[in-house]
Amino acid sequence: MRLKNGDVLFIWPLALHVITAGWTYNDGSAHNAIDLRAVVGTPVYAMEDGTVDQTQFWDGRTKTGMQSYGNMLRIRHAAYKGGSLRTRYGHLSRILVEAGQAVKEGDLIGYSGETGNCNGAHLHIEVIYNGARVNPLNWMDADFTCANSTVRAHLGSYISVQRPATGPNVAKLQRICIIGQPQGIAGNARALGLPVEEATVALIGPASSGDAMTLWGMAKAGGCEYFARYAGEMDDNTLQRLCIAGAGEDIHAKASALALPVSDTPALLIGPASDGDAMTLWRQAQASSCEYYARYTE
Repeated sequence: MRLKNGDVLFIWPLALHVITAGWTYNDGSAHNAIDLRAVVGTPVYAMEDGTVDQTQFWDGRTKTGMQSYGNMLRIRHAAYKGGSLRTRYGHLSRILVEAGQAVKEGDLIGYSGETGNCNGAHLHIEVIYNGARVNPLNWMDADFTCANSTVRAHLGSYISVQRPATGPNVAKLQRICIIGQPQGIAGNARALGLPVEEATVALIGPASSGDAMTLWGMAKAGGCEYFARYAGEMDDNTLQRLCIAGAGEDIHAKASALALPVSDTPALLIGPASDGDAMTLWRQAQASSCEYYARYTE
């Protein structure tokens, strides 16, 4: 987004903002990017409006040159002070956009992975200004944490962009669904001042992208809350887990007709929540081995 003073403020491309490698690696060598913690299948969002000007698909073995990025895409944004401005997203498990496609800030563009030259799943982010990589932290707000103190020491020189407190640039909030009723999470959410609702949701899948789209359309038409995430490792035939709150008999019947596993299960619906509060609850859910879903509110 462009602020009133002309500055650029990129949104974070993930719902959770934990930096695992900064502008330099922990050994001090050049990185010229940042890495964000993300398990395989984490949704990745466009950081600003733009046009996809490059996509790359990993050959499955090469880890040098451009192939070191694995599955990668790049977005060209509006010029900034007369210079070109792009963002690059690397090591993806799946790309959902094509070269030449226009995207809006916050659009789902792919899913994180561990393709190319990487040590474990994460999202690699670059900001490229006038053809040179620049520290991404100079283009985003300060709503992040570091995996540890060593990472924090290698963030490089940066000044976070101040997010306006009111108006069209207010930070987005998240809606959270946690499957089951893990001990303590509901109380912790209420202590953060967040609305908490105990509900029964339809847990569906794994489902193909086509079947997921069919059920998403039915959920949208029926005014249901819909959450989805990719299940396990991802490839060209990636399957999704779906969670639909308020699903009626029509959705249950359709899922059964598609031969998809479907069950009603207790869940906590929490929020809207800030990114920081969502991160706190995500960690608690992860520690309790609970299924965790999150989406940005409209």
